[in-house]
Amino acid sequence: MLQNAEDNEYSEGVRPSLEFVITSQDITATGATSTLLKFGGDVLLMMKNILTKFHQKFISKGIGFKSVFLITAQPYIFSNGYQIRFSEGPCVHCNFGYIVPEWVDENPSLSVIKQIYGSGKALPTTTIILPLKFDKVKPVKHQLSSIHPEVLLFLSKIKRLSVREDNKDPRLNSVSAISISSEVNFSTRKNIDAESYMLHLSADENGENEDRECSYPMWRQRFPVKQENKVERRMEVEEWVITLVFPNGKRLDRGKNSVGLYAFLPTEMVTNFPFIIQADFVLASSREKFSLTTNGTKGFLIKSSEAKLNAVRESIKAKLVNENIVPCESYMEQKFFQKPSEVSRLMPAFWNILGKAREEGMNLYNISSHGRYVLCSSFDTEEYNSILNFLGVEYVSDEWYAKCIQSFNLALGVSEDVYLELLQFVVDKWNSINGIVQPGGMTLLLSRESRHISWLVNWNKEFRYAVAQFFLPKSTQEAIGSYSKWRPLVECLYSSVNVHDYAKIPIKSLGDDRKLALAFVHFLYHSFSKDYLTTEEVDSLCNAMPLIDNYGRLMSQRNGVLVPANGSRWLKLVGSNPWRGEGYVELGEDYLHSGYYAGVLTHGKEFVNFLKNHVKAADIPFLSLPNAAIPSVSAPLTKENVFLLLDWIRNLRRYGTQIPERFLTSIKQGSWLKISLCGSFGYRPSSQSFLFSSSRDYHFQHESVLVDIPLIDQQFYGEKIIEYKKELKMVGVMFEYGEACEFIGNHLMSLAASSTLSRGNVISILNFSKLLRDKYLSPENFINSIKGRRWLRTLIGDRAPLESVLFDEEWRAASQISEIPFIDKNYYGEEIALFKKELELIDVVVGFNQNYQLLVENLRSARLTSPTAEAFLLILECIRRVRSSNKLVGELKDKKCIKTTMGYKCPSECFLFNPSWGCLLRVFKSFPLINEAFYRSTLTSYKSELKELGVVVDFKDASNAFARIFERQSSSSSIGRDNVFSLLACYRKLNGTDFKFPTDLKKSIREVKWLRTRLGDYRESNKCILFGPEWESISQICLLHFIVDSDNYYGNGIREYEKELVSMGVVSEFKKAAEFVVNGLFLPQNPSSITPANVFSLLNCIRNLLQKSSYVFPDSFMKKTGKKWMKTLAGYMSPKECLLFTSDWNTFLRPEDGHFIDENFYGSEIMSFEKELSLLGVTMDVKSGCPLLLSYLNFHSNFITVNRIYSYLCNFNVEVIDEVSKKIWIPNGSDD
Repeated sequence: MLQNAEDNEYSEGVRPSLEFVITSQDITATGATSTLLKFGGDVLLMMKNILTKFHQKFISKGIGFKSVFLITAQPYIFSNGYQIRFSEGPCVHCNFGYIVPEWVDENPSLSVIKQIYGSGKALPTTTIILPLKFDKVKPVKHQLSSIHPEVLLFLSKIKRLSVREDNKDPRLNSVSAISISSEVNFSTRKNIDAESYMLHLSADENGENEDRECSYPMWRQRFPVKQENKVERRMEVEEWVITLVFPNGKRLDRGKNSVGLYAFLPTEMVTNFPFIIQADFVLASSREKFSLTTNGTKGFLIKSSEAKLNAVRESIKAKLVNENIVPCESYMEQKFFQKPSEVSRLMPAFWNILGKAREEGMNLYNISSHGRYVLCSSFDTEEYNSILNFLGVEYVSDEWYAKCIQSFNLALGVSEDVYLELLQFVVDKWNSINGIVQPGGMTLLLSRESRHISWLVNWNKEFRYAVAQFFLPKSTQEAIGSYSKWRPLVECLYSSVNVHDYAKIPIKSLGDDRKLALAFVHFLYHSFSKDYLTTEEVDSLCNAMPLIDNYGRLMSQRNGVLVPANGSRWLKLVGSNPWRGEGYVELGEDYLHSGYYAGVLTHGKEFVNFLKNHVKAADIPFLSLPNAAIPSVSAPLTKENVFLLLDWIRNLRRYGTQIPERFLTSIKQGSWLKISLCGSFGYRPSSQSFLFSSSRDYHFQHESVLVDIPLIDQQFYGEKIIEYKKELKMVGVMFEYGEACEFIGNHLMSLAASSTLSRGNVISILNFSKLLRDKYLSPENFINSIKGRRWLRTLIGDRAPLESVLFDEEWRAASQISEIPFIDKNYYGEEIALFKKELELIDVVVGFNQNYQLLVENLRSARLTSPTAEAFLLILECIRRVRSSNKLVGELKDKKCIKTTMGYKCPSECFLFNPSWGCLLRVFKSFPLINEAFYRSTLTSYKSELKELGVVVDFKDASNAFARIFERQSSSSSIGRDNVFSLLACYRKLNGTDFKFPTDLKKSIREVKWLRTRLGDYRESNKCILFGPEWESISQICLLHFIVDSDNYYGNGIREYEKELVSMGVVSEFKKAAEFVVNGLFLPQNPSSITPANVFSLLNCIRNLLQKSSYVFPDSFMKKTGKKWMKTLAGYMSPKECLLFTSDWNTFLRPEDGHFIDENFYGSEIMSFEKELSLLGVTMDVKSGCPLLLSYLNFHSNFITVNRIYSYLCNFNVEVIDEVSKKIWIPNGSDD
């Protein structure tokens, strides 16, 4: 659209302008979210103009008006009274799209269009309205925002172009608005082929009302077009016009790359030249690029590519950068020129600072001596940016600024105003040149608060040589305070401090300087007194600063602080410093003297109080107790020091402080406390002293006949000593009669430690304990002091009371199996038994009282073999009562400690008889049963204890043991008649109860040979048969393992246990013994002795086995039955030689014609065993009998019989193969 506006013809004197407005209003009522309006840039809409533009311009310059359909479906044109629109869809009348106009009556209306354009302006003659497609809104807005400010450079007609967005809420605008105008200076200069002129562009972006301008000197020249460079559609062009433009000043680039090549409008081609090239290039349809392959373009580029143009540009630059052409700043009359790569530029702000510094007389002659030459200030301006950029002249590094400021000492050599400008410059570049404004490695400080300025400046004089920190003069600081940007400046420099911040600086630099450290404490003291520091800040600083100790050393590390020794209470009581090993610092006397610093006087007493409050310097009674012995308490303390010591302990007790062990030990053991003892006075440790609190306790002292008691001398200390009862108790002083009893006991035990107490001493101790009880006084403390020592004689030596036992009859059984320390009555006499209560009080065991643990602990292994019944029952009770009886059980397991029916046995060999299932253990006499009569039948209540020892008490374990015995007895064929009947009787008894034979035992019984048979051997029960009447017939032709039932062995009584035997695997029913018959078949040599009953019994067995589909008859059986034992009409034959005459044979033969089984002998029942006989080999099938009949033919002579057989054979087409059978029967006479 911009190109079309440029191509139009305008009246003379008209300055065409073009305005694009995009609005969010749907003014066309087409549902568009955004609509683009173009105002101006077109002549009146007439047919003549349309045709002229079509032929002359559209075809050669672009794709024409049709391109608007890329962004809209219905473009509208309002011009010279015409209101029409076009549609990209086909017309309903002519079926053409794009070119058929349609009149618009409404939507949009002219009033709405005027409102958008601006009601105060006259509407242009032509307006184009484009309701945008939804997906084109964003690209169109982007393109409008991207219009290059130099777009009017080479448009000769359009003088003004603007872009804006119309929204009810301007905050929703997303298009970057711009207004561009151009003005040509027509003062041109011409020669034969070229002309030059000046063009000015100005741009106002986003309505800022700040026009940016740039002038563009232009050089335009004509060149002839060679024939080989002409293109088909421009054959009439004879010369090319090329324009070179040299921007003067900063180009209007709107933040985008500067365009290098123009074809009247900007292209996307960037050359990086410092000038612009304009020519009528052959463009692509998008107009954004031109083809580098066309002849015309090649001719213009002199047959070179864009890369070669760049190479030319770089070659020019290469020649320039090696020449000394760049003027440098020297501040002298002599001028210096250097290569571009050796010269750098300065920031304008820094040029301003240097200019003012020179005005104030500062010498800047060596400005180019910091590693780079500095560009002459006259050329270091924006006007020469493009040239300097082309030559590669860059700005100096941040490090150069730092060197320059330090070299010229700008921070101290300029006025305060210039210094503030310098600080502002440093702030702007703070990230890179931090700290460069401090002169000579010194740090400059500012007071954050104006009221602190004089105070900090004065005190800094005391520390400045140590800390290298300097405050700016007061006047400078006040000037900074009045400077509007001083706060962010100070925050960036990190040099603005208050009193607290400043106080942190000297601490790091105190080192070993004793005077400086003392001055610092005075600084804190006075700063705090003036409210420049808070309590928390002073405490923190005091905690961090080093302290001067009594040797004049500076101590930084400490766990506590002591006030100076001079005049202290701790020195008065302790005499030396016991805290030294715990990291305490003893302050030196420097802190007791007055001091004068920074014009302020400090008094010693006030200063010490300051140290107590903030350094936490402490004295007794506020000092913590040292974990060390106090030498002074090893000797008598003065009355004053005694109360000082007690006050010290009291103060720490209030805070719950634990008294250190070594300190407390020295107090308890040192003889520092004055006491009275039986009217005489002396000094004793506090742990050996008493202070009775009642008259009863004092009376008790006179009653004690064993030991004298030392009492604190209250007459010496006065009634005040009573007020320290708790403190005295903490250091070991005793107050109650109970403690006196303990004291007496300890004294007696000390005697026992040096020599054995005599019988009389022991009786006296017991009598003293009895005396305490009689007077209703608790003997607990006295008892506690004596019961833990070994002073009581027993049968096994001296033992402590709690290790001793007073013997009586309850201990008799226990004494048989253990070695218990019984009190030696032979030594003490029977009188000792009168003190049972007293002995109990001192923990002597009196009476058994179920003291099983003591018995177990003193058990003796040698006494556990063959114990008495009482002793063994006591052992079982111990196992039951003692929590951990493993040791006792382990001792007993390999001892013959249980009496059985077979003598004393180890527990694992014994069985506890149970009436419910005990019959099993009486089948054999091999089980050692516990002799319950010996133990008075009480062992059943100790079943679990016996089991823990290993005694068999459960049926399952007993059955397993029985199975082992049973197998062992059977292996030696030792199971007799009585054993068998006992086993069967027990089996019958237990069957149906909870104690049925377990599966494993049943299995063992079935698999072990224990039943005697008629064959004279022992067999497993599952291979034996219990004989009955139905076995009579089969027994004559078989060898079977019938259980012997003769009178001299099991007899008929065995039949009473048929049910039990069957349960154990014995077979009693004939039908279940078929396999036994097959395996035991034994046919007699004389077949005539085999009766039909014998045969039918055998066939019934075969029938039973045939019902088992998986059963296979053994070869041995088939071999046995292959003998001649079947009776036929032709004699005894083997089954394979026999035929069974069924009804099928009546058609052909008679029974006497072959080896047919003798039905008269066996009876008709034989016919019911066809399958069984077939198994044995008997032939049933008529056809299958041919071979047998043929083989038997020689035994016949009767013509009729022979004829029947031949007829039978011929019926089945039997051929006689062998020569023997090839015979002819000739009738002999008339006999049939």
